[in-house]
Amino acid sequence: MTRITPEQAIRNARTKFGFDKVTHGNAWKVRRLDRPSGAYYLIELGASDALVGIAIVDADTGEVGVHAALPGIGAHIAVDDQMAIELANGEKGAQAELVWKPSSASKSPLYPFWEVRTESGIKYVDQQRRVLDKLEPTRPGG
Repeated sequence: MTRITPEQAIRNARTKFGFDKVTHGNAWKVRRLDRPSGAYYLIELGASDALVGIAIVDADTGEVGVHAALPGIGAHIAVDDQMAIELANGEKGAQAELVWKPSSASKSPLYPFWEVRTESGIKYVDQQRRVLDKLEPTRPGG
């Protein structure tokens, strides 16, 4: 159960960076695959095509975790749910959800990926548009 709203998560991220309330914020809800019932918000700060900050905010506690300043020259989430479904060749009725765990799809919670559920199974689509049939665990050193 989520205890904070996306708006609260955006406020917490703005505070962490020292931005005022006029700085635009966008919140993406991300389900943790490695922690049952765990979730966080991926917060993008700045214009959608010129982001200046990115942060994860725990969906239960509101605590800001990993965060990074960005140069303000592009978007962070390059693949949305509809693109993920198309890339995964999802048929009508397919659903995509933003998820994360350390894996072959992403080692950082700042780079969540899409879990696309179709009648024929599950595929994963990362922010580089790679489509994976399964998630391999990360290995030390790489």
